[in-house]
Amino acid sequence: MLMLSPDTLRRAVIETVVIAVGVFVALAADNWNEDRMDRQLEQQFLEGVALDLTINSARIRRIEAGAEAYKESLERVIEALRTGQATSESPEAFITDLVYCTYLGTPRLSSVAFEDLQSTGSMRLIRDSDFKRKLADYYAYFQHHSQHHLEFRRKESALEESLLGFLPLVERLEISDSGAVQESEIIVSETIQQLQQIPDLIARLEDLVWVQHRMLTRNHWIIDDGNDLLQDIQAMRL
Repeated sequence: MLMLSPDTLRRAVIETVVIAVGVFVALAADNWNEDRMDRQLEQQFLEGVALDLTINSARIRRIEAGAEAYKESLERVIEALRTGQATSESPEAFITDLVYCTYLGTPRLSSVAFEDLQSTGSMRLIRDSDFKRKLADYYAYFQHHSQHHLEFRRKESALEESLLGFLPLVERLEISDSGAVQESEIIVSETIQQLQQIPDLIARLEDLVWVQHRMLTRNHWIIDDGNDLLQDIQAMRL
């Protein structure tokens, strides 16, 4: 039987320990490096999400004033159809109201970062489980809202077909380009009488008032939820 001297045995133990420590250090370094890369990727995705949220809030705020104006145009046209008299200041203002009745101002919102997180399986990189839940809720509501936008646009198109046939093409193009008509020869009272002959037009216009109100309310929710998520992202950067 081979007998090892104490010195040989000691060297063997030391070499084994050194190898084990080396392997442990290498594994620890790999894990540290992998964790560091994961944290970098997490920050990159969070930056992308923050950009999405910022873009969405900015787009919503840009259309808010217009959406409110479109809602007021709807209300003025409804009143004109009910009473037979326009409350607009001039034929040009009445025409502008008619065209604005066909505008909804639906925002085109961004979800690029969230789609990247899902498609690449990188949601695991987000460590804060509460933030992940709120982020998923935000985009689930965002997608639900976008589906409603498709339905709203169908209503918008149907009204456009009913209303704008009474307006000369040149005036419709002028409003599209500059937001107003400089001069019009239409007779408002006759146009109102023609519009009153369209079945259920008032009800359809009232439906669009409700749609405008609903959109404004939901857009405010999106902004509020987005601001909440932006605060969370800022806290995770610290």
